[in-house]
Amino acid sequence: MQKLNYCLLALALSGCVAGAPQESADLRDVPTKTVRYAELNLNTADGARALFRRIKFAAAEVCEPLDGRALAQHVIWQKCYERALADAVSQVNQPRVTALYRGVANRG
Repeated sequence: MQKLNYCLLALALSGCVAGAPQESADLRDVPTKTVRYAELNLNTADGARALFRRIKFAAAEVCEPLDGRALAQHVIWQKCYERALADAVSQVNQPRVTALYRGVANRG
């Protein structure tokens, strides 16, 4: 079964939010989310869109603890989300998914 695991440096980023000094994050403590896509045909536009939606949802979910009302917290959440999205798309390494990501990333 295909699955995608992606890791974020969320623990290091959360240290910024709390004002604590940054320390290198131990990868065992970094939040992850598994996105399963074995049933999707990534050679079709529908399959690629379905996986990209799942990746975006998972990225938002993993980064959610970093979000807050303050602008600085939202900026940190946004960076976390963008990094998670980029890393996951890179790991999937499927042209249609990458094209969807590039379309989103280019719109800013």
